[in-house]
Amino acid sequence: MQRLILWLITSSLCSFAVAGCSTKQLINASPQAAFYRLQRAAEERPALKANAHGLYIAPVKLATYLQRSQMVQRTGPYRYQFQEYQRWAEPLAENIRRLLQQALQQQLPQARIYADNRFQTGSWTLELDVGRCNATPTGVELSLDWRLSPPAAANGNALTGSVHRQWPTAPKATAWVKQLSQGLTALSRHIGQKWARHLKPSDQS
Repeated sequence: MQRLILWLITSSLCSFAVAGCSTKQLINASPQAAFYRLQRAAEERPALKANAHGLYIAPVKLATYLQRSQMVQRTGPYRYQFQEYQRWAEPLAENIRRLLQQALQQQLPQARIYADNRFQTGSWTLELDVGRCNATPTGVELSLDWRLSPPAAANGNALTGSVHRQWPTAPKATAWVKQLSQGLTALSRHIGQKWARHLKPSDQS
């Protein structure tokens, strides 16, 4: 009888040990989410002059389907797929805003570029409305409208523009993020050039 009880206890312990190992292996084998951030692309270009003008980057507007942590891939004309294991490390709108702030500040070291929700009177305002910022079957695409408005006290005209681009990339998240980072950095360069040219010559000296 004692041998039977001992055998049952030993068998139970072995079963628990095997089940524990199987569970641990299953957890280790499960897909793990990876997290990504857009980063300003390095550029070796001369700085532009904008004197001590201020430029406020307003909160970025995103299309509703982009307002999520998962990366989005357009897989067909009418179909989108949310990448459950490829995620943004922070809200995409905030990431884009920070990238633009860093890129513009590098381009225009004499200007005051800020994106901390503390609008300052007398500053220009940059607004972005992003319609697409996602992967495609062959790469990535970026579509947005931007508006650069002068201070309320100034009587100048706003500068506006649009971007509708697609780029081929390798079919992986790191390639998607790298190309979108480069595309947004190029956009900031374009906006910075238009802003610097628009300022009065006396303001740029």
